[in-house]
Amino acid sequence: MILVIYFKQMNYFSNFKQLTSLEKINVAGNRLTTLPQCLSTLKTLTVLCAHSNQLTHITSLKECKQLRVIDIANNHLRELGDISELLKTSDTVRHVDVRHSYIQSLPIFTADQLQCGLTCGRSCRDGIQWTRRPSCVTCRS
Repeated sequence: MILVIYFKQMNYFSNFKQLTSLEKINVAGNRLTTLPQCLSTLKTLTVLCAHSNQLTHITSLKECKQLRVIDIANNHLRELGDISELLKTSDTVRHVDVRHSYIQSLPIFTADQLQCGLTCGRSCRDGIQWTRRPSCVTCRS
């Protein structure tokens, strides 16, 4: 199941806990400042597209063990939040995009811990780009 609510100028979206079979969520291009806590209950979620919002922090993702793609570029993020923990513990994440955010530093990962491509554009310190698996799936259609 796929949920697509992009470029609708939404400030908030409510609990969708009952949609337990969601595999992809695209809420890009809205005015979201946070993502709902119920994301942690979505055990089948593989793609999260939340780029071009106003997100200031990311929580509730560390339990999403099936996530492969996380696109949170063009937000107001200053740190990776739960994504750091997810990158350390998950072997499914293939691509994380945080370009054009306000992230000041990125955690240090060993080669064994970093199992994916992490893309960080010019707004991040030193324009860091980490890519270990070059063939990444993207969420844009």
